[in-house]
Amino acid sequence: MSLNLSSILVALCLGVGFVSPPLPVWSLPVNAIEIAQSTSKPSTAEDFYNRGVEKGENGDLKGAIADFNQAIRINPNYADAYGNRGSAYGQLEEFQKAIADFNQAIRLNPRDANFYYNRGATYARLEDRQKAIADYSEAIHLNPNDAGAYLSRGAGYVLLGESQKAIADLQKAANLFQQQGNIAKAQQVLDALKEITQSTSTPTTAEGFSNRGAEKGEKEDFQGAIADFNEAIRLNPNYEKAYSNRGAAYFQLGDIQKAIADFN
Repeated sequence: MSLNLSSILVALCLGVGFVSPPLPVWSLPVNAIEIAQSTSKPSTAEDFYNRGVEKGENGDLKGAIADFNQAIRINPNYADAYGNRGSAYGQLEEFQKAIADFNQAIRLNPRDANFYYNRGATYARLEDRQKAIADYSEAIHLNPNDAGAYLSRGAGYVLLGESQKAIADLQKAANLFQQQGNIAKAQQVLDALKEITQSTSTPTTAEGFSNRGAEKGEKEDFQGAIADFNEAIRLNPNYEKAYSNRGAAYFQLGDIQKAIADFN
């Protein structure tokens, strides 16, 4: 399914970072006293870690990484330091470093849902949607009330054209946001749900038929896909994507001449 995702993704990605750089779920410092100590003369791994978290939350990502480096140097098994350093790398778009840190954090503490969530957001930025969904699924397994993980996984399913799974996840996310008192976010998700549901039910526009045709093509219903692309082209004879997708369907059916004509 190749939805026009502009309005959908605006709704889905607020606060979860599925399309914009991953917004980290920071592991917070222990308490305010430790923060005060860590910002003066850090000496322990916890001091450097707490100061790094504070810098990260204030947008000083490189400073945060430097402090997490020191925390890890003192304590090489500091899972949260790896996790937060990975979050900082993700925001700096150093995605491979981010993934390496999340891998290490998960190795040290495989029960922390935040590590899986943040690694999933990083995979999403790399457009490795299957790995992103797998990580969001593990985050949900560890924390079944994580509305953001349901929302991000639903966004992943939207991009993969798995509309029914997307709808189920987004409905769950909306319900959780409502339960948690985040009514505005719940409404954003419900608006996205409405748009997705409309696009996968009875199309009325060229875009709607094209989207449904793409979904049928992914399910290998190539004849049904071609019928929908035909209707999309009838409604909009200049619909480039519909010609391209219809050509792909013809190619799958072995009708090479029709495929070439559409690609042309």
